[in-house]
Amino acid sequence: MLYICKINVVVCDIFAYMRIFCYFCTKFGNMNDNKAKTFLKIEMLKEGISNEDLQRLLQAKGYNYTLSSINSKISRGTFSATFLIQCLEVMGHYNVNINDLLDK
Repeated sequence: MLYICKINVVVCDIFAYMRIFCYFCTKFGNMNDNKAKTFLKIEMLKEGISNEDLQRLLQAKGYNYTLSSINSKISRGTFSATFLIQCLEVMGHYNVNINDLLDK
């Protein structure tokens, strides 16, 4: 297994962040699904957002997910980058440090 040491890059553009994340996923093999799951859950906890709150926020922004589909995605930890971006967007997280995902 290959480990990535500290990367001191703060990415201001969420889409650039996701491009970098996808690059690392393909370059260094299959990253543990739990990293993305843990990252999303921590960000939700920081904001005090439950799955129900997330569903309402996504709905208000025009993203149609049922509560059961959100619960399934998060519990499995196998959601798409699009879903992660949408969740971060509705929580107002436009600046993301890549170390937040890689170190957890």
